[in-house]
Amino acid sequence: MKFDFDKEKFKRVCKKVFVLPIWIIIVSALISTAMLLGIFLNGLQDHPVAYAVYVISAYTLSVAVVACVIHGPGAYNNLKKKVYDNPVGNRYMTDVSFKVTISLYVSLAINTIYSVFKFAVGLYYSSGWWGAIAIYYMVLSLMRFFLLRYIRKGNRNLVEEFKCYRLCGAMMILLNLTLSGIVFQMIWQGKANIYHEIIIIASATYTFIR
Repeated sequence: MKFDFDKEKFKRVCKKVFVLPIWIIIVSALISTAMLLGIFLNGLQDHPVAYAVYVISAYTLSVAVVACVIHGPGAYNNLKKKVYDNPVGNRYMTDVSFKVTISLYVSLAINTIYSVFKFAVGLYYSSGWWGAIAIYYMVLSLMRFFLLRYIRKGNRNLVEEFKCYRLCGAMMILLNLTLSGIVFQMIWQGKANIYHEIIIIASATYTFIR
């Protein structure tokens, strides 16, 4: 018996199943995220209902990827045009010095907030390991601060540049010492520490956006 494959019908079915309106995809993504958080935060990973949620989440991810493939290029081109039409956006995209300065400000703010967060966690858990990590990010923040200070002064002579390089080099040595302290504590303790989910999520978020 010969099987006739209707290619056009298959395309129509796939389009109905995987090509959904954007608002439906957004709502589905929010619902899936809420259900997954409820499952993982309550330790219900092996519950029968969890497997249904996994299927729903996989389907939501699939339609989201299809939507990105279909609408992504057009949305990217429109956004790019708007950025270049804006004076500040145009300068950010074309002026390297301005772009570096903005990036330093953003990274300085993020690193400062994260170092304070790490320091607070270290105090809360009485953990020298978290304290050492907090010092590491504080030194990174100081490096960015001095770089921004140098840029704001507008000094472009060779002597000032060498002073800035020397200061950053000294801080790199301090960074290495801090990392050595972190590694030493990991080897000395010889155990893994378990922390609250919020701390893990905050650390993952920082790693993603840094």
